[in-house]
Amino acid sequence: MNLEEDKRIELESWLAPAFETWREVKLCHALFRRRKLRIDLLAVPREDPYRQIALGFEVKGHTEWDEPIWAKALKQASDYVLATVEPDRPGLGPHVGKRIMAVFVWPAPSWVISPKSADIQGAFLSGMAQMAGYLRVGRATVSKSRRPSLELTFGPNDVWGSASGWRPHAQNMLVGKRQIGSQRFNILEELEAMEKSS
Repeated sequence: MNLEEDKRIELESWLAPAFETWREVKLCHALFRRRKLRIDLLAVPREDPYRQIALGFEVKGHTEWDEPIWAKALKQASDYVLATVEPDRPGLGPHVGKRIMAVFVWPAPSWVISPKSADIQGAFLSGMAQMAGYLRVGRATVSKSRRPSLELTFGPNDVWGSASGWRPHAQNMLVGKRQIGSQRFNILEELEAMEKSS
């Protein structure tokens, strides 16, 4: 049994109504342009205005998480953020050249830490997820409500849910300006200017 493959199939099933997906898509790193990467799952929303956005998923076969495993998963996912989709198969045509605007780790742990919680490890791992959200790396989890739903989040902020769709602030969270040092920039404009000058 391949747990990672089972998890990929489960994720594709959750995403199918709202996203087109492709497995093992080749990417060009945002900064190190000679470096080619391969993301586990590329997802493009079917709904406007999100159709122009490409998301990535880093699929893991873990059932237990600790600091080193979680840190490594978040770091690997961050390598794909802003990478460019490469032309490696039929059907990707309109998406070639799109940048991966965010990457979600699946299945991510679903900590809910209250301020009074004594769960030090859970609080630490939750803090790591919140920090990663600033880099546009998030968690993909299934809610434990009466009506289970796939939830995409950056730290404590919901972006999309299979039961409720896109959150009102999702567009800004995915493609809005980013903090670089003490300033806010449109990162896509900065990357395009860099590419033109080289």
